[in-house]
Amino acid sequence: MMNKEVEILNDLYSKDKQELKLALEKKCNWINGKFYIEGNLEKVIKDDKLEHYPFIEALYENNLLFSKVSFPNEYFKNDEILYIKHESIDLRELKLDDEITFNETNFAIEVDFTKLELSNYYALFPNFYHLIEYNDLDIDFKKTNFAEIIKCLIIGKSLQNKIILDKNSLVNDTLYAPVFTKIYYKKEIDQKLLESLNEIGMKLNIEVKVYEGNNLR
Repeated sequence: MMNKEVEILNDLYSKDKQELKLALEKKCNWINGKFYIEGNLEKVIKDDKLEHYPFIEALYENNLLFSKVSFPNEYFKNDEILYIKHESIDLRELKLDDEITFNETNFAIEVDFTKLELSNYYALFPNFYHLIEYNDLDIDFKKTNFAEIIKCLIIGKSLQNKIILDKNSLVNDTLYAPVFTKIYYKKEIDQKLLESLNEIGMKLNIEVKVYEGNNLR
């Protein structure tokens, strides 16, 4: 039996308008809730020859930062990998977790998509996906439907999600969306970074608090 969410994904790319409408109705509430974004301290050198931290700068301006799409290569042959990369070159993704996780940056951001403005909600909810294990996706490259490419991009574990958008709908890979509600950090965080996060918290009027394992309120 096909995974129900895979059926919805297939119907999203159906030529049948009724199937498309029903698929949208089935997933319209998936995005409504709180999610977590791991901190990111990747830096770039821009034309001004200075170091910039895109994630931090986007957060400061109430922007969600998207990145180039990713997928696990180990499931595909070399020619399939090239095909997926070619077909998805203009797509960008935002990774979201149902539960808070921390990487080496020692901070994470809580977002609440029930705070989305209506225009952003309609732009984002059709493109919000729960990650699904590879064996449940039934990927078939013989089909020319773009759903097969999306399936490759949402391989993953439960409690993980992605929003996938065309880069042309973003501004420098960012989307203005004042949905940030808290910044959590671990005690091991770099103090200069914590100072920057506190400054962002004051600007956005959101709480910056130490994570203690049971205080996600």
